[in-house]
Formats: sequence, structure tokens, C-alpha cells
Amino acid sequence: MKVVVAARLSQFGDGKTGLDSQEREVLIWARTHGHEIMGVALDFKSGKSDLWERPNLRKWVTEQDFLCQYDALVALKVDRLTRADDEGVDRLKKWARDNHKTIVITSADVRFPSEGMEGVRWDMYIRMAHQEWLDIRERYGRMQSVKHDAGSIVGRAPWGYEIIRLPDGRKMIEPTPDGREWVPKIFGWVAEGKTAAKVAEMLTDAKVRTSQGLTRWHEASVATMIKRPTYSGMRARKGRTALECEPLVSRALQDKAIAKLAARARLGPSGRTQPKALLAKLKCGHPDCPGEGDWPMYRAAGGKWYRCTGKGPQRKGCGNPMVPLEEADNLVLYASGYWDSKPYIAQRFVSGNDAGIRLERLRAEMAEAVRLAPADQIMDITTGYMERIAALEAEGSILPHWEDVETGETEGEHLRSLDLDGQREYLGRKDIKAWKDAEGRTCITIDGVLARTGGPTLIAEVADQNR
Repeated sequence: MKVVVAARLSQFGDGKTGLDSQEREVLIWARTHGHEIMGVALDFKSGKSDLWERPNLRKWVTEQDFLCQYDALVALKVDRLTRADDEGVDRLKKWARDNHKTIVITSADVRFPSEGMEGVRWDMYIRMAHQEWLDIRERYGRMQSVKHDAGSIVGRAPWGYEIIRLPDGRKMIEPTPDGREWVPKIFGWVAEGKTAAKVAEMLTDAKVRTSQGLTRWHEASVATMIKRPTYSGMRARKGRTALECEPLVSRALQDKAIAKLAARARLGPSGRTQPKALLAKLKCGHPDCPGEGDWPMYRAAGGKWYRCTGKGPQRKGCGNPMVPLEEADNLVLYASGYWDSKPYIAQRFVSGNDAGIRLERLRAEMAEAVRLAPADQIMDITTGYMERIAALEAEGSILPHWEDVETGETEGEHLRSLDLDGQREYLGRKDIKAWKDAEGRTCITIDGVLARTGGPTLIAEVADQNR
């Protein structure tokens, strides 16, 4: 089986099993069981976060070029994979089913998908991991409340401030030189009517460094700064009396800046719920686009067009003509739904037999015995276990796995049978690009193949042919 190893810490030096220890133990398990290691993803991230929110693991669980390389995602402990609630666990299970992946927890000898007692054990470990997260949050919340009630700052200092320690041991914040210089300017610019995006651009041009030491600012950072009451002298904490700190702007100036932002936020249509677009992961394929086919296109201009949006913290598209939404959706749906005649192959999970499950457990037992054994005994222990493994394999063991099932449908027929959400998910796994050519025609490629070039007349003709 081809596997990817996932390891996680909530923060640097949190006292848990280190990333290197997690990696080492899972690698020993994988090699002992004869699995091929395709990649290792080590992340510092909260345990309640989804897999695709981890910077190093994200590509392995979202991008098709990486998803196709492995069969199982492996972690040392359940809480190193997730501490999520029921909704988060449901998202994890859905990801595994949709992508036909097995999730393996080596220390607990449990996996998903699983049935019977193994399924019960999986659920038990998942609930234990979430309860541990709840306990940690409660303890941390109590500790923060005690510090706050004692008049000590809790958490990080916002940009423009730094934490200092008072003679009595309490922590407080005081402005930095950059904060004294730039915070009044930032609030003044916004109060005068400049947008958060324009202020971010001005800070970037001035090479003012962010909290992370970068010189590029994002408009969201400016908007968050304007709304933070710390800058007008009150360090707020939910459910607690705010702590006073040295203000950098007056409350009147902050209120004026917040009002300017709120007024801009109300511009344009509001309160309208637009139907979902069919192409959830459309990319810009225009030959002149700097993104070279990798920049996304999203709904724009009242929901009737797809527009290239670019990538990065300050997104700016290529500026080439927008693509009509309805026309692009119809072209893709007709091209995929009526011309894709490849057989549709579904996936079915086979839970395996008792011999297969006992074989996996025996291999896990061997891995643990080898890990704990003195160096001069490893060979004898391995030989003994391999004999027992060979005997089980001779019984015709079947390990849990996914298998292909012929449905009798073509890919196009399967697509047409799905509802809108199903079609969005199906087409989201394909590489679809759209653009307007020099003659104003809509061009679509699906997985690198030009599907159709046309306009409303061609769409009508295609519809007539398939009635």
C-alpha cells in the first residue's frame, strides 16, 4: 500500500510527541508492514483544523496530481490527525470516501473506513481526541481569565504594540516606534475616505514591515486594525472588563474610520442569494494571462460572468474579457455530458476478512516488538513473526481495500444523472479553463482538450441535436 505520513503539533514546543518522533515511529511502522512511503507532511496547526487547512498537507489532500499517488493517509495518533467535533469528523470521512482513501492510526491499530468492532474502536478514539481538545480549551480559558482579572495582558500584541513585563510580573503592551508613527496615519487615511486596499498599497510602497516582518500588506489586515479597540486605549476580552492601555488614536477618530469602512461595505447589491455556479474551480485559459492557466475565475458582475481574479494576498486578475457564466456552464455540461463516452467506474470499499485483519494486527505487533527489542534480538523476533505472517497469508487473507466496479454507464451519462452539487463536485476534479478569443467567442478546454468554441447559436444547435 502507498501511504502519506501526516504529523502535527499545535505549536512549537508544546510538550507533546515531537514532529520528528511522530515521523520516525510511523515510518518504522510503514516499512515493517511493507508499505511504500510517498510523502511526509509535518505541520504546526490546531488539532481542530481540517486536513486541507494544513500548509504542508494541503497539496496531498486537495490536488489531483498528489491524490493519485497514494492509497492511505497515516498518523501516529488520532489527535495528531484531528480533534474535531462531529461536523469536522464528517468532513474528514467524506474526504476519505470521495477520494477513495484509507485513514490509518498506527498506535491505536484503527482505520477508516471500518466496520464491526474496528468501527466502534475508531469512533471511540475520535470521541476521546475531541474530548481532550475540550478539556485543553477549558483549562486554557481558566488560565487566561485568571491572568486577565489580575490585570495582565493575554495573547499577542497587535501590530504597533509590544508586550512588556511590569515589576510585579504582570504583562502589559506599549506602542512601538512604528506604531506611534504609522497607526495615526492609517486611521487618518481611512477616515478621509481611502479604502483599506489603498492604505495597504501605501504601506507596502513605504516598506513598512508587518508583524511577520514582511513588507507586503493586505487590505484585510488594515480593516482588522481599524476595528480593534486596543488602538483607542481599551484591550477588550469577551465577557470581561476591558484593560486600559496607551492609545495611539482617539475614540472619535476610530469611530469615524469604522463608519467609513462600513459605508463602503454597503455599496453594491446586498441581501441577494445567487444560485451556485456550475464551475466551482474554473481557471483562466487566456493566452495573455500571466497566471499561465493557473489563475482562478469566479462569478462577477451580478453573477452573470466569470472573471479572472489572480492569486496572492492582493488579487488582481489579468484584465482580459470576462466569460459569460451561462454560456460557459452550458458548453462544459454539453461537452462532458454528451461527448464523454468513457465507461464510468465506481469505487466500492471491501472490508476484508478475519484473516486479513489479524494479519494487519500481527504486523503492528511485530513493529512494536521490533521497536522495543534490543539490537541483538531484532533478527530472531522478526524471523518468528514473519513465519506467523506467512501462515496467515496462506489462509487467503483479504485486507480492507477499494475496488473498481463497472456501472454500465458512461462518464457523460453519470454526469447528467447528478444534481447541481454532484455536477459541481464531479467537474471540480477536472482541469477546466475558459477565455474569450480574439473574435469574441467563448473557448473551453477540459483536461487540456478543446471542448467547444462558440456562442449562443452553437449552444442551441448542440441542445437540438441531443433532444
